[in-house]
Amino acid sequence: MDLFQFALLSLSSLFITVDPIAALPTFLALTAEGNLREKLLSARQACLLAAGILLFFALSGQVVLRFLGVTLPAFQIAGGLVLLSIAHDMLMAQRSAIQESGTERTPRAEEDDLAVSPLAIPILAGPGAISTSVLLAERAHRLAEKLVVFLAICLVLLLTYGLFRLAAKTGSALLGPKAFRMMTRLMGLLLAAFAVQFIVNGIRSALTEP
Repeated sequence: MDLFQFALLSLSSLFITVDPIAALPTFLALTAEGNLREKLLSARQACLLAAGILLFFALSGQVVLRFLGVTLPAFQIAGGLVLLSIAHDMLMAQRSAIQESGTERTPRAEEDDLAVSPLAIPILAGPGAISTSVLLAERAHRLAEKLVVFLAICLVLLLTYGLFRLAAKTGSALLGPKAFRMMTRLMGLLLAAFAVQFIVNGIRSALTEP
């Protein structure tokens, strides 16, 4: 796989697992009581924190796995199963409970900081996005490939902020219900393909490891 193909893989898989389009309705609901300035501040804080979390796992995920005694093939298979579960819910045009729970979808005034939780964690930087960051970083054997992964994380979260900013200014009219369901199902199908590939790679690596 050349650098351009790896860049496309990194961008597409991270965009699908962060899933900013599916997060738009939740963002609008959680910030419904705030003014435009507060909405933009929440969007910026959530995207910066999510980017930091994914960059941290891309940089140190392998070390953390070694410390916990978890092999990469096991993590690949587990990550693939997580992604497959998310993809199944996306194909049903609904937000996965793995990414956020029912209580996290309810706007509550007593939340200390909705930009931290639930927007950044687990809506944007959920298990699926974290798994993808670790797996992509592990596949990056050259320095240029590692830089591509880090840049892809930043670009995806920058795009996410742009979508949140647009949503804050235009409201729920940004996406109609039919367009939202169609886009969610399409992204779910692509995510399912990535998930199956992660599982296959993990099984293959586990069988060939000494």
